[in-house]
Amino acid sequence: MTTPTSTYIAGWRRLGLPAWLYLLHAGLLTSSLAMSYLVFNLAVVALDAPPIALLGLELELLGILGSLSILTAMVAALPLLWFVTRVGFWWPLVANALLQAGSVGVITLSFTPAALICSAILTGIGGALFQLSSVPFISRISDDTTRDHLFSANFAANIALAGLGSLVAGSVAVGAARLLAVPPGSLPAYQVVFAVATVLLLLSVGPLFLLRRVAATPARVVAPPAATVAAAVRPGRYLVGGGVARTGCPWRRLV
Repeated sequence: MTTPTSTYIAGWRRLGLPAWLYLLHAGLLTSSLAMSYLVFNLAVVALDAPPIALLGLELELLGILGSLSILTAMVAALPLLWFVTRVGFWWPLVANALLQAGSVGVITLSFTPAALICSAILTGIGGALFQLSSVPFISRISDDTTRDHLFSANFAANIALAGLGSLVAGSVAVGAARLLAVPPGSLPAYQVVFAVATVLLLLSVGPLFLLRRVAATPARVVAPPAATVAAAVRPGRYLVGGGVARTGCPWRRLV
């Protein structure tokens, strides 16, 4: 008898290695960005930068940074769409991870208004690349039987790991303050969190390269019993010299 629980568990079991590698990449990306976002606003406030005069208005740095990343993503979306359609969906995901690592790394080394503006621009470009490539990429590494579950798993995992990243960021900030003998709300303590987030963002590229290596693995050919040949010819497989080549999902054609 099929129950909702058994169906849910079966959905996890059907996910292939490419799907798990993508979930690992997305998990590292989400948790590390959650760490940096948690302390970013606090660090900007701690910087106590004076308002910036723009178009006759006195604007706070924190508001400018938030708007700048969104504006950058909006302006870059169309040119980046052209880039994504030319190179595929794998390279933009790698580029996003590296850009996000660069954006957090910049403010780790120098938490100045100029560095913050540079960080916001990198964040906007990386975010646009991710939005343009992540959904098509998930569709490519899944099939009709796993696609819905993979999208749901990705959404749930990102929410859970964002919460975990925020929890870890708070602990890291407090621990760094004690280790450096500085106040808990000081900029040096926050920069330690940024450094940890930068390392995690760089590590998030690893699963993508493993996924590409898996995608480049030649199809495996097996000789089925004669009675099962007819049943074996279904989407995702084809006959080769009397055997069945397990082509799996369209992720074979990602790169």
